[in-house]
Amino acid sequence: MLYGLGIDDECHIALLGDGRTLSYAEFGSKAGYPVLWNHGGPGNRMEPAMCMDARDSEGFRIICPDRPGYGKSTPKPSRSIGDWSADVRELLDSLGVKDYVAVGVSTGGAYALALAASTKRVRAAISCCSVTDTRWVEGRSMMPDAAMFWNMPDREAAMRLAEAQFGSHGEKLKDLVDYSKLPRADQETLSMSGWQEGFTKFSQISFSQGVAGYVDDRIADGQGWVSFNIEDISCPVMLLHGDADVIVPLAHSTHTSRLIPSAELIVRPDQGHFSITGSIMSALQKCVPIGHSNHE
Repeated sequence: MLYGLGIDDECHIALLGDGRTLSYAEFGSKAGYPVLWNHGGPGNRMEPAMCMDARDSEGFRIICPDRPGYGKSTPKPSRSIGDWSADVRELLDSLGVKDYVAVGVSTGGAYALALAASTKRVRAAISCCSVTDTRWVEGRSMMPDAAMFWNMPDREAAMRLAEAQFGSHGEKLKDLVDYSKLPRADQETLSMSGWQEGFTKFSQISFSQGVAGYVDDRIADGQGWVSFNIEDISCPVMLLHGDADVIVPLAHSTHTSRLIPSAELIVRPDQGHFSITGSIMSALQKCVPIGHSNHE
């Protein structure tokens, strides 16, 4: 649910060891159980505010960083999904966070799973309406819009395509949403009062540096899950998906559940790509470990 339509542009900056900056926002309480939120693509650090009411975040410390190229995070051309783990480790070390739950929405789902594969510090992972391993040929064919970027000959060509589609700073993004093709639950979500204003501001933050963040997301997921080993995941995994999703079809999470046999696949009837995010907070409530320790 898009609760946070009047979002404030909260921004903290972390300096990484290689000189890059990582911008991030925090929600909830610093005394709450840590959650590392991996936003969609396009997306940004304010995504949790678009998916929950402030009351929902009680008991959690939700940390959402901008991936490189989004928001105020330094772009990193040729980044992979697996590269993200090192950036997150530096950020959480600087914040004194040890164990956490990884959440990923849409594009961000693969990043949450990569974190779970890279460290035992991830106690559970939630992947919501997410793209699966794109080495699965049938899955690639279900996403023609993304496939246009996956098939580009180089990054420069992908940048030109993204600017033509979204505008140099995302000003065309809201016009790309075809409401008539969305399921009723998504239409109701996106018709909430103030949604257009909130979405415009959200797009401005996502594309504040241009389209590089989105392009590098597509290049990374177009390679498939080659930069991390899904078999290294040992923590509980929850896969959330709406059966009416027309942006990332349910078949993607179904395929991921075959790659991670221990994962719990939760399918919400009649939910779509936007409305399903309202299920994240209830899923989080099930994932907090008993007797947890938040800090080093």
